[in-house]
Amino acid sequence: ECHIVNTAGAENVTLTVCRKPLVKDCDLESEDQTCSTQYEAECVTRQHEHLVEEDMPKCEVVEERKCKEVATGYSAEEECATWPRTVCSLERVTKKKYTPETECHKIPTVFCGPRGCGFREGSEECIDKVKTVVFDKPEEVCNLLQRVLTKLVTR
Repeated sequence: ECHIVNTAGAENVTLTVCRKPLVKDCDLESEDQTCSTQYEAECVTRQHEHLVEEDMPKCEVVEERKCKEVATGYSAEEECATWPRTVCSLERVTKKKYTPETECHKIPTVFCGPRGCGFREGSEECIDKVKTVVFDKPEEVCNLLQRVLTKLVTR
């Protein structure tokens, strides 16, 4: 008899949060202020970890040797030459790779300034935030029940 039990798990994830804050586009100083809701873009980038199998070369240098007989007069001598040769093979390796996943949304913000001034996007500001993500981890749990088997034997 088996059933699935969800156990809570948690991990710390580093997120890169980038935004372009809105700034006034004029230098007017006035008592006549006006306020409006502006929308700032905020993007969050999370590095999604996954395992990838890839081929890695494994190389070693071996000595090659070649010999030949050289006749000198009535006798023969063996002359040998050696040189290095690189021999490679491929090895399957599992590695962690990271794919960036970016999600953007608009954040409403109320800005006030002198009448006649507008707002423009400023330079991008990015910060890294560590966030704890809670998730359910499903696990199969089985209870093994013992059964007594009886057979009727006739002779």
